[in-house]
Amino acid sequence: MRVSNQLVVRDTVRNVEAGFARVARARDAVASGKALRRPSDGPAATARAMALREVLAAREQTAKNIDYQSAWLQAVDDHLAAAAETLVGIRTLLVQARNGTMNPADLQTFTRQVDEAIEHLVAIGNASFNGNYLFAGQDLKTQPLEWDPVTGTVTYKAAPEVSDGPWATEPIREIGLAIRISGKELFIDPPEEDPSLPGMFDLLVNLKNLLADGQIDQAAELLPGLDRHLERVLQERGIVGSRLNRLEGLRNQIQTQTLRLTELLSKTEDADLAQAVLELRQQELTYQATLAAASEVMQLGLLRYL
Repeated sequence: MRVSNQLVVRDTVRNVEAGFARVARARDAVASGKALRRPSDGPAATARAMALREVLAAREQTAKNIDYQSAWLQAVDDHLAAAAETLVGIRTLLVQARNGTMNPADLQTFTRQVDEAIEHLVAIGNASFNGNYLFAGQDLKTQPLEWDPVTGTVTYKAAPEVSDGPWATEPIREIGLAIRISGKELFIDPPEEDPSLPGMFDLLVNLKNLLADGQIDQAAELLPGLDRHLERVLQERGIVGSRLNRLEGLRNQIQTQTLRLTELLSKTEDADLAQAVLELRQQELTYQATLAAASEVMQLGLLRYL
């Protein structure tokens, strides 16, 4: 009989502990608002929640890449706009000179403005964003352009091909690698479709020298080449603008997907508050009944033992 009493007491204690654990879980669900606090609360639901969190983490990283790439491209676009504005200003003055509306003093001023434009375009070509040069192609840590104010020559110093750099290992899957514009192609080299045309800086240096010598007619002959370089800059702006639009559309798409995934995750791991409160009340009543029964069993077992 003594052994039987021990077994009954042991089972009763086990039931009390199990009831208390159920009450604790129900209280935890009400307090936290989460139905899943540990894998044992629902192995299948926990696996779904983990998978959803992995997808959400990937979407968050993609959104960060998009934000960074958008900021990069916006900086590129701003500097291309400044370059286009500078070329338009030179073009306007060149047209005036060709039409004979400038006196010698005006031509001297125009010559200085061309020189300042060259310096300004060099500064644009050496612009950087977050420590990386915008127009260095893939060699993002090397200042691309070097200007010799004595000779007026501008040389390209960045390496033409470098494998590393932002987004080289973390591309946006839907878009690809970020646009990297080479200052060599834009500012130094002649256009591929017209290799006889001097590069942008060479043309501007020629223009400055002709104006300084008073050779207005020869300077005016550079106008078509100046227009071609302006067109190249505007073409690059169009490419950058198109990529920015794609990134904006992708950002909106990811935001929509993230919202839906977050809602699904909430449905998977969040508790129904009304149901959780009802469950807590039921477990508390059950636990109280278990305690009452345990009290009777303990008293009866003790009397039998005595």
